[in-house]
Amino acid sequence: IIGTPMAIYLYFFYEVVLGLNGAIIFSAMSLFTIYNAINDPLLSYLMDRNTRFTKKWGRRFPWMILGFFPWCVSFYFIFATPAIDITTNPWPLFWYLIVMLSLQDTFLVFYGLNIGVVRPDIFRTEKERRNLVPWWIGMDIASTIVAMIIGPYLIGMGNTKSGFVFMAGVFTILALIFCIISLPGNWEDKIVKERYFSIDENKERMNFITSVKNGLKTR
Repeated sequence: IIGTPMAIYLYFFYEVVLGLNGAIIFSAMSLFTIYNAINDPLLSYLMDRNTRFTKKWGRRFPWMILGFFPWCVSFYFIFATPAIDITTNPWPLFWYLIVMLSLQDTFLVFYGLNIGVVRPDIFRTEKERRNLVPWWIGMDIASTIVAMIIGPYLIGMGNTKSGFVFMAGVFTILALIFCIISLPGNWEDKIVKERYFSIDENKERMNFITSVKNGLKTR
């Protein structure tokens, strides 16, 4: 619901609708990509540990709660840009794009990454995982198709900023609804919580640099 309109409309919106130079957009995306390359593994490493909330709330669930709302809202503000006169000075919009993309990605890691990681912990048997896959992939494909179909209707035929803002608002509300619906199913039960502590007690934790090196060696 969010990733599809981001992939389809982001560059077009900033270049054609807002009038930002394509080279500036490319530079902003390049800087964001560097941030993304550092942010994702670092946050993943920091979240993969027990905290004082783990026994009661789980290791992953608190991060999902923290991340889902700002992740959805930051998507809206990527399109609901402030009124900036780029003919005189395009750089405020340049930095705005970088900041909003970085915030959106950060909160996506909080929410989306932990949903992906907690899945094998909740669905522990091979049979449960096989039953999950068709539903998960089916809903993912369906949401992509829905976003592709209704996106142009929400934007309208004029390719105006207000049309894109309206589209972003509708998808933000839909994403929030689906995130809230998904939260109970991602709750970590007592077995999962106990496993987190037993693993930590019996296994020495690898430091971040070593884990990055091992990840780069993986093919």
